[in-house]
Amino acid sequence: SASDLINHLECPHLTQLDIEVALGSLDLTETRSDTTELVARKGDEHEREYLAELRSGGCEIVEIEAHRSLEGTRQAATQTIEAMRAGAEVIYQGVLFDGVRWRGHSDFLRRVERPSALGSFSYEVADTKLARRVKPYFLLQLCFYSELVEAIQGVAPEWMHVVLGTRDTQTFRVAEFAAYYRSVKHGFESILDASLSTTYPEPVEHCALCRWEDHCVAQREGDDHLSLVSS
Repeated sequence: SASDLINHLECPHLTQLDIEVALGSLDLTETRSDTTELVARKGDEHEREYLAELRSGGCEIVEIEAHRSLEGTRQAATQTIEAMRAGAEVIYQGVLFDGVRWRGHSDFLRRVERPSALGSFSYEVADTKLARRVKPYFLLQLCFYSELVEAIQGVAPEWMHVVLGTRDTQTFRVAEFAAYYRSVKHGFESILDASLSTTYPEPVEHCALCRWEDHCVAQREGDDHLSLVSS
């Protein structure tokens, strides 16, 4: 997913732990701080408020039900494509899946009057973010979704949109960020295909938000890592 790609940029060791947990070779208990839980809850509230705003404005909205299983993901992706072909004005929680490796769950797909393989219209991605300013990884995530949308409609979305916690919407041209996104994605896929080499849980800024933080802290303490020495 887009989160896996972004997590790898934040910490390569996080990618290794995620893979080991997924394969069943490592059994870990997730850590979620009160702050992380609060941010997640507030983010969900912001998303629902924006959805309510669109509805009150008279937008026709098709909501896609999320599924956790692979078959459920395929079904939801098919429903998303059907809604796009039908020309829905807004698709909420659209599921984008290439059928092989990459899947995405976009907050909103908005119809624009720009021709594509779908007809006289196409879709652009809008995501709600609780932050007050746009962060670089927001744009990587939107490039990721835009690439999956392009595979469906046969033309790349021209714009991508971030709805901030301030209710301000900021818009960016996809083409201005696509080359960097493709480079990052290619590097990540190359590492996955080659099998990850051994990594170490070096302390990084993302640790405070990571679900495996307790595990990494315990390893550093057991190794008497230099990061524990007071500066």
